[in-house]
Amino acid sequence: MRIRILSHLLLIIFFLLMLSGGTLFVISPISGQSSYLLPFRTMQFNAFFSTGVFLNRLCHYGRATEYLTKARECGPANNQFVSLILEQAIKNLALHHYTHGNYTISLPLIISILEQQEKKRIDDLLLYGMCLWHLKDYAAALEVAEKVVALEPVKIRNHIFKFRCELATNGSVAFQNLEQAHGSDLRSDPDIMITIGDLLWNFGHYEIAARLYEEGNLKFPAYPAFNYRRALYDYRIRNNSAASILHLQKLLSMDYTYPGARAEYNQILNNPEWPTDIFPGVFPERVSSSSLLGTRLNFLGVILNQRRSITNR
Repeated sequence: MRIRILSHLLLIIFFLLMLSGGTLFVISPISGQSSYLLPFRTMQFNAFFSTGVFLNRLCHYGRATEYLTKARECGPANNQFVSLILEQAIKNLALHHYTHGNYTISLPLIISILEQQEKKRIDDLLLYGMCLWHLKDYAAALEVAEKVVALEPVKIRNHIFKFRCELATNGSVAFQNLEQAHGSDLRSDPDIMITIGDLLWNFGHYEIAARLYEEGNLKFPAYPAFNYRRALYDYRIRNNSAASILHLQKLLSMDYTYPGARAEYNQILNNPEWPTDIFPGVFPERVSSSSLLGTRLNFLGVILNQRRSITNR
């Protein structure tokens, strides 16, 4: 009984010392002299750091950043490893808010990361610019895009990012500039063609997008996304339901489960003419295809436009 009471008392003392940041001393049972056991500030650091890493792995990024911040405060000065783990947790939290459409929350988080970097990382700049773009601060986003292209001019993803920023302000001229500078690169990958075409579509440049879809359909005939988009253009923009049905029949023969294809086909059969008072819809953004952020996240564009997604009707 006494041992149990003593153990509970020691636990209470241990807890209070941890809160106070004190240092634990014990009496040696052999010599009777006090001996240094372990600074409780170090124990605090270990507890906060381990908990933060654990929560970060469980995707509880908000709580993880809290514990890792406490670990940095009570840990060794200038601990680069802790700062690196904390930065990653903040980045995860920023991405989490970004993918849920909380751009105003994500923006200051990514800014706090960039402020700590002497040499700005491209992926962090891209996320920063994308937050600005979704918040419709297109001029600021374009400035970020120009920095990204200057730092890493080789990668096509950076030029696509710049294109999306120019597209919001310069319209179809942005596509002409992109095509003149990187025409062959744009047509080297079907996902790149789809990404650019969808951006054009979402900003109302349907004819240019349709030409790109048709070109992709000829170059990559086994890629069903081009048939689907051509069908949408023929039905929703041109009111040519016969041409749209042909594209959808070809698509369904390749992939009967393609998202939205059967629904569109039934829609045309029931209503051969697209209602003029209904918006043609927008395409969800495919970040995994355009590799803008290097993540596996999808469907970001729907939040931007506040309109119903074409493939999620």
